Amino acid sequence: MIPRPRVLVVDDYALIRDLIVEVLDFCDVTALPHGDEACASVQQVPFDLLIVDFPLRGNAGFELVDAVRAAGYAMPIVAISVRMETLHPQLDELKIPRGQRFVKPFTPGLSGIVGCVTILLANRPAHVA
Repeated sequence: MIPRPRVLVVDDYALIRDLIVEVLDFCDVTALPHGDEACASVQQVPFDLLIVDFPLRGNAGFELVDAVRAAGYAMPIVAISVRMETLHPQLDELKIPRGQRFVKPFTPGLSGIVGCVTILLANRPAHVA
């Protein structure tokens, strides 16, 4: 049996976390409100994808992405934000492709975040449970 993809969602807004957990019902989703908890989780669990809110309590979203990459994890990252237009230059520096950036409120279905996640996970090797 192929294990379900593991997705880490980090957003300080509970309704967004709950929505993402609901629409990604084909994944094992860990949803956390803070970047510091997420850094600890990434070191304990082999996640296949990270969805992170920007800005997350100051620069915590950027720090989380830096920590994930510094640890050598190559998981794709999906950025979500209510202020996406002002964040594009910083997200360009983080090399998060524009197709992996969603403005809140975003479209959850196949034409939105679910479609993006499905494509990203289809191109990733499955982790070993």
